Amino acid sequence: MLARFHFILFLFVGFNCYSKDREEIVIELAAQGKFEPIVEGLVPIIDMPICKPSDYVYLIYAYMAMGDFKNGLMYSEKWLHKSLEKNDTTNIIKASRYKTENLYFLKDFEGGIESAQFTLRHYSESDSMGIAYLNLLLGLFRHENDENELAYEIYSKIDYDAIVADRRQGEYFTNFAIIYAEKGDLDSSIYCTKQSLSFKADGDNYGKVLCYSNLSSSYVELNDFETALIYLDTAARVELDENNPVYELVFQNYYIAYSKLGMVDSAFVYVEKMKELNNFLFQESLNQEIQDLKNSYDREDNLKTRIVLTSEELERSREQILIWIIIVLFVVIFGGSLLVYLRYKNLKTSRDYLLINQQLLRSQITPHFLFNSLATIQGMILSGKRETAANYLSKFSRLVRLILQNSRHKVVSLDDELEAIKNYLELQKARFSEAFDFLIEVGENINGENTYIPPMLIQPFVENAIDHGFKNIDRKGNLKINIYLEKQSLICQIIDNGIGVNTVSEASIVPKKESLSTTITAERMKLLAKEFKAKADLVVFDREKENEQGTIVLLTIPYTND
Repeated sequence: MLARFHFILFLFVGFNCYSKDREEIVIELAAQGKFEPIVEGLVPIIDMPICKPSDYVYLIYAYMAMGDFKNGLMYSEKWLHKSLEKNDTTNIIKASRYKTENLYFLKDFEGGIESAQFTLRHYSESDSMGIAYLNLLLGLFRHENDENELAYEIYSKIDYDAIVADRRQGEYFTNFAIIYAEKGDLDSSIYCTKQSLSFKADGDNYGKVLCYSNLSSSYVELNDFETALIYLDTAARVELDENNPVYELVFQNYYIAYSKLGMVDSAFVYVEKMKELNNFLFQESLNQEIQDLKNSYDREDNLKTRIVLTSEELERSREQILIWIIIVLFVVIFGGSLLVYLRYKNLKTSRDYLLINQQLLRSQITPHFLFNSLATIQGMILSGKRETAANYLSKFSRLVRLILQNSRHKVVSLDDELEAIKNYLELQKARFSEAFDFLIEVGENINGENTYIPPMLIQPFVENAIDHGFKNIDRKGNLKINIYLEKQSLICQIIDNGIGVNTVSEASIVPKKESLSTTITAERMKLLAKEFKAKADLVVFDREKENEQGTIVLLTIPYTND
């Protein structure tokens, strides 16, 4: 999958309506990267009569530079509301553009489409550069919203002369290259990417790495792995922090290219780099959630300060009015506290969800599993089974890509999840020399392509069946996975003929000890039940009740058809 669109903020600064002294202070602070003092200085005056449109410009810009796009969006909407009340077309356009940009960074693509269309309706036909820029954004949102044909139609109609006049050729060709790639026109995609690269400034190292990685993706799709490696090596030589998210695609393409060329050791290096980068990005995301929570508390403190000031003024009013005002203030404080509390609960749940997802990903792609898989491939090659080794390596590559891809989404299609399970089972079956058979059945009334479930719920129990259930048995193992609907609930039944969960528990050093992945899944089920507002259940029992050997796992999985 190609990298996200390259996006450069457009800053509208109205110097002509700004106090010179204040302007000089703000510009100096911004040049030094000191955005917090800008925020602290402008927030108190934003609702005062002395506030001017350029105050909003600098405040929103400061929030965006700090990565606080929620506050950037809030003040953009406040500015837009004031401009609409005054029917001030110029500032309606400016405020709406900032709103559109903040929506992009918040990944609210449907909201971004609506905001971009609203802004376009207020432009005059003579403002060709403004219209071209908004269409760049609108096409970007359409692509991110899986409406690639609409994105292509929009970009095909953009006035290229206006793009040149506004010096946005780099953005234009980068975005168009990705649209062409989605359409399967890789030659046009490569052409546009090279055009974009020619417009990159000397210091735009991020843009250069993005272009080289997108070129490598196109050549990977064309199975020209040698050329892909040339562009990947070029990207690696660019001076840029390897923790930058753009390297996720670089490492992934290195892994695919080396795997396809049979260079297993080199491919394994980039599996490790992908893991390290994912860990770093996860921690960054968690830090941002914590910062958002801190901002919520700061807003509460500001609210309390304003309430105190209001109370002091009301003390000079008549007694009856004072009583009513105190009642109103009490309601405001209670409501504000309740909102902050609910926000805190939501953030905590989100953080727990992210932590459990990260733990589950780590438990799935363990060094032990990777080592055993690579050792199996090595054994096949040494024993002369090169065709079998190539097939095994292809499945192993597909499994790693599916797990890394699925772990980044809250829900994935049932078909994608079962494909990952099937790849895992086939790898394990080859590894254990056909020591077990498996069967996956899905009910006829279930559309796997349009049924979406949380990822990585089934795999831990399949792994337990193989690693523990089939261990030391004197017969061929059988594993069956049934997916069916029962009273509008999606049920996953996992049946094996192993030694049984009771025998495993008795043999364990610590009685009733569950595997790490099973424990994580059980905790995750509790969070999913709250998030989906639907039943999510886990039941594990021994088949000795049925006079059979083995274990049955029943998973009630929350799902959606949207």
